[in-house]
Amino acid sequence: MVAKAENALVQVDEPSQDEIATTAQELSAQLVTSVRDAASLLLADVMDDNEAIANSQVGAHIQLTLIEIRLMQTLGFNLDGAIATAREAGATWDQIGQIFDLTRQGAYERWGKPARQLLDARQARADRAAEPINPLDQFDPTYPLDTAATNRRRRRGVSHRRG
Repeated sequence: MVAKAENALVQVDEPSQDEIATTAQELSAQLVTSVRDAASLLLADVMDDNEAIANSQVGAHIQLTLIEIRLMQTLGFNLDGAIATAREAGATWDQIGQIFDLTRQGAYERWGKPARQLLDARQARADRAAEPINPLDQFDPTYPLDTAATNRRRRRGVSHRRG
């Protein structure tokens, strides 16, 4: 980037791609936190008017998630992760569909596959994190990247080291 300063050209260093990515990630986290805070305030107003939700922890958690989705939609966020989180929290496709003026089937057709893929990926990460590390694998540079293949070889009794 070049800037003019008093009839002289001054070279301005641009931020690196890593700096841009880090800043974008921090900004995204701040936005999500702001959305959650705003949703909590909105839910508090709803709970004042609706005793059934106020007396149900599960109902309140689902309502909070649904309010977050509505806020994210208004802000133009990608909603796949939010929909998956809502489903994980117990929201029905009918409740999700109501946010977007869709039928239960319409909501499922739009977000069913992406939500399932995200939930499956989350479960796979949780399974890998809970899996004990074989002392021989801790020095294998491909271990974190190739856990599934390594486990398949172990089940079949095939060694991954050729000697």
